[in-house]
Amino acid sequence: ATGLTLDRCPDYGQTPGPDGCGGGILAAFQSRLVVRNSVITDNVAAITTQGYPTGTIGYGGGIALANVASARVETSLIISNAASLANNGMGGGLYVESTGDVVITASLFLSNTATTQPVYGWGGGIAVHFAAPLISKNRIAYNRATEGAGLYTWYDAWRGESLIADNVFTGNRGDHAAYLGHSAARFQGNRILRNATAAGLMIVFGEDKSPMAVNNVIARSGERAVVASGSSQYPLTVTLVHNTLVGVGRGEGIYVGGYGGSVVTLAVTNTIVTGFDVGITSAMPASSTIAVDRVLFWDNADDGIRGTNPVDGDPRFLNPAEDDYRLAAGSAAIDAGVDAGVAVDFEGESRPQGTAPDIGADEFSLLTIYLPDVKRGQ
Repeated sequence: ATGLTLDRCPDYGQTPGPDGCGGGILAAFQSRLVVRNSVITDNVAAITTQGYPTGTIGYGGGIALANVASARVETSLIISNAASLANNGMGGGLYVESTGDVVITASLFLSNTATTQPVYGWGGGIAVHFAAPLISKNRIAYNRATEGAGLYTWYDAWRGESLIADNVFTGNRGDHAAYLGHSAARFQGNRILRNATAAGLMIVFGEDKSPMAVNNVIARSGERAVVASGSSQYPLTVTLVHNTLVGVGRGEGIYVGGYGGSVVTLAVTNTIVTGFDVGITSAMPASSTIAVDRVLFWDNADDGIRGTNPVDGDPRFLNPAEDDYRLAAGSAAIDAGVDAGVAVDFEGESRPQGTAPDIGADEFSLLTIYLPDVKRGQ
């Protein structure tokens, strides 16, 4: 798609505009698109820089939705696409920009690349820019980008409130598996597992509406499970409820700081933090407010900010070697939480099953088998 620039692709004030967009499919100018049961593979948005070696970008190696009215991508395979082979790239598999409804569901985003060059790339699997899509039930794996190796969002709060739910992020390579910037997203029921990243979830820069992370499992995806960072111009307010954060024996579970300073209001409730050097910490305590309640700490060298009503004890995950972080019988998380207004767990099971909600993403329940009495005939 190199050369499809000035009249089709977003330019954001660049000269002469981006290098190309939509290597496999380009939808633009308030169009409406449905992609279903399709394979989008081995496409490239930008091969050259059109004579401009810096400051240009390729958008959407597989698919670019450039200011569409609506779009739906479902039950499809988006694999081995690249946004740029020459310079910066955004959205190796899919680039989304929209004023309307966009749904991305039940699809595979595998081995896509924002850029093959040693420069910044954004969103190896999916990049969202000025849009508030529904992204649900996708597998986002083995993609590469500097920012948001699996998923990158930027200014989605300007279009509404994104719902990013029930996705699996695994094997992605870059600084973060998922990145929410200027976001009002509800990040819910996602599993971020074994990514080759520095952090699992990065949340930066606030807007009038605030992001929330609920019922997520973030495990073995870098030295920091969650990073939150704001600024004096864009202070960030973020809520973390019923999450399970599992480390690799070093780093921080929740880290507040970065970008030369941090202005963050953070609330953490009913969350498991285990396997880190420091459980919860702030690099900028003078400019941030951190409220922690009913957090279960286990196997950390230092729990850090313990807050109110901390819980100590083994969470007893069912099978962590196979990435199964459901609770087993005897877990210290069972019935140890407080009602935080979350009615279901990450599998959709109702909360609470016992006398109080369980801490973490999972709500423990016993499997009951009913065996009726059977009498031998006379």
